[in-house]
Amino acid sequence: MQVFDGWKSWLDVESGLQASLESAVWQELEQAFRYAELCHKDQMRPNGEPYWMHLLQVLEVLTDGAGIRERAAMLAALLHDVVEDTGHPIAEIEDKFGGEVARIVDWVTIKDIDILGKVRAKEKYLLDLKQAPREVLQVKLCDRISNTQKLYELPDTQRQVDYYCQTVKYLVPLAQGQAFFEDWFEVWQLHYAHLNQCEN
Repeated sequence: MQVFDGWKSWLDVESGLQASLESAVWQELEQAFRYAELCHKDQMRPNGEPYWMHLLQVLEVLTDGAGIRERAAMLAALLHDVVEDTGHPIAEIEDKFGGEVARIVDWVTIKDIDILGKVRAKEKYLLDLKQAPREVLQVKLCDRISNTQKLYELPDTQRQVDYYCQTVKYLVPLAQGQAFFEDWFEVWQLHYAHLNQCEN
């Protein structure tokens, strides 16, 4: 199973990506990373890594894995958790990076948690992804690959099982018809088959 964790700093991104992008797009990409890095501040991942390393992983999956180097998708890959996890408004994303990027970020942001509760809001969000535009699905699938490629790092087995089953139920069907994502999740399911305790 291909694991994406080669970009651990912005210098890694620079050496792996800059030469293939127009100068203006590269500058925007670095601006988006610096902005996201500032927004997420001292947030950490469950494995103890700085949160911004997840953002670099998502960008790596998108560009090196799926081969997608469209401006809006790349910027959204770095910005996808800003609204949901830091409280910065979507209007700020639109003001800084434009409406197309803001639309993708808005799609991948879980909403109405205060109204529906965390569990129901997450389920509604996952179900609504069935209606999402292709570029939104691509960013979300890259996000899920980053989050699930090392399930063993989650602190307990039940959380691993729950995340595996949620991915199989909601995200894997969204990968159908997109060769890279479909193939990756097929191998991933085999790799983590021991966690398949999902209810039908």
